[in-house]
This record gives sequence, C-alpha cells and structure tokens, in this order.
Amino acid sequence: MQFLLLSRAASTRRISELPCRLSGTKNHHFAKLRFHDFQRSQGIDYLKAFPELDEYTIEAADGHFIDHACHTEKNSKGKVYAAEGIYALNLRSGLLRFLCLVTNGTQRHQEVPVLRDHIEKQNKGNNSSQKHLYVYDKAVTDFVWWDRQKRHANYMISMLKENSIATLVESIHFDSRHEINTGVEAYSVYENKGIKFNVVDYRDPETGKLYRFVTTFPMTINPGTIAMLYFKRWTIEKTFNNTKTQCSSFSIPLPSNSYLHPAEQYFNDSVGSKRPKSLPIICFPDGIS
Repeated sequence: MQFLLLSRAASTRRISELPCRLSGTKNHHFAKLRFHDFQRSQGIDYLKAFPELDEYTIEAADGHFIDHACHTEKNSKGKVYAAEGIYALNLRSGLLRFLCLVTNGTQRHQEVPVLRDHIEKQNKGNNSSQKHLYVYDKAVTDFVWWDRQKRHANYMISMLKENSIATLVESIHFDSRHEINTGVEAYSVYENKGIKFNVVDYRDPETGKLYRFVTTFPMTINPGTIAMLYFKRWTIEKTFNNTKTQCSSFSIPLPSNSYLHPAEQYFNDSVGSKRPKSLPIICFPDGIS
C-alpha cells in the first residue's frame, strides 16, 4: 500500500517512509500529529502569517459524489445511487483526506447528520486541548449543536442562511485599519433561541457584493481572517474537479491574484514566495483517514 505526497518543500516522499500508522491502530492519532509536525519542519504552513490560528487544525470540508462501484447491490426498489463521501482539505498543509462515508450507493443519506456523527465519535478519543475548525457550506449551520461542540474545542465557519432569524446582541470591536479586515462592514454577536454566535458582514471591495459569515470562533479572531478562511474553502471544489479530470497529476491549479477576493489576496501576500503553484494533495484508499 503506497501513499504519495506531492509538495515543493517535501519533494515526493512516500508516507510509508514517515513515522505513521494506519487508521484504527493504537498510535493512529499520535501518528497524524507527528506527520503534521513533519510538514511544518519542511516549511509547509500556509497559515503561518496568521498566529491567531496557531492553536487550530483548520479543515474545509464538503461532500463529494462519485460513480458507485459496478458491484453495488440495488436496493429494494431496484435502484442504485451515486456514492458519496465527505472530504476535508487542510488549509494549513493543503492535504486532502477522506473524512467519512455518507453512502456507498445502495441508499440516499444526508451528509450533515453523518458529519455530526463522525465529529461526535471523534470527540470520545480526542484530546480536548486540540482545537479544530471546520469550514463548511451553509447546510452545516445548526446553532444548538455547534454551541455544544465548543466544550470539545470544535468550531465552525459557514455562510449565514438568508432566512436565519436572529437578534442582534452587540457589536464586536475590531481593527478596521488592519489590512486583513478590508471590506468588513460589521462584526457582531447575534442570538437565536438563547444561543449566541458571531456574524461577519463582509463586502467585496471589487464587486460590491455583501457576504455574511457565521462562526462559533472566539471574538478575538479578526473578522477578515474569518472571511479569508471561507473564501479559501472554495479550493476544495477545485480539488474535486481536479480529481475527476486530472487525477494522475494530483495538483490543484490556483487562480491568479487578479481573480482573488481581497481577503484571499492578503493570504497570498502573507505566504509570499512560499505560495505554491498548486496545493499538495494526499489521496487515501478506502477506509484510511
């Protein structure tokens, strides 16, 4: 079984050469931490310019459909569906991993309940001192559930649903002169059924379009950083397109700076000369996470 990591800094080393064990073995969690330490030792940290995020593992996650296996059994109605899994793209290292299976094609499932179940199972074995941020689309916004997750150091960033009902509680002070906060019009605490969460109103200076991001992140995090992380979430869509059309290349072409949102531009300027022409991807066989 071979794993291949493509990275400018780490060259092309097989993961089997690194201090790592397979999922489900005694030292699996420890091995993943050691592997990320190896990446950082090679200078792979695209969020290094954002020290406020140092304590967090940050992953953009999304569901992805693929053709079902040719041997997938039909259900009781004689139907078979596309297979779906949830994948996570580490925004610090650029590595893509399989997170959990939604369906093998024998029946339909909603991905968000599967994601919640995966996180809750993960909570039982994780060290609560390890903070984890999930950047997901608006389907993930369940304020009550994510409020409970804060005790496990799990946080989220998403788009605020247009029909969300919430009451403004207070404004959050932020440094409007900081370059990362360019375009941020408001940073506020809202409340829904007794649950408080933060909302960032961000207007793209180039297009004038208003975006509203919701997060359970601590209010000490810059609102522009929250906007940047959500815009970088869209990279996972490029990853999916790449794996479908050019899987043998294992690379994700990044857009030129002229097409980036200002928050993304700030990210790339901070990365500077270390910004790669493509993000590294790690592909795991079925059952490995």
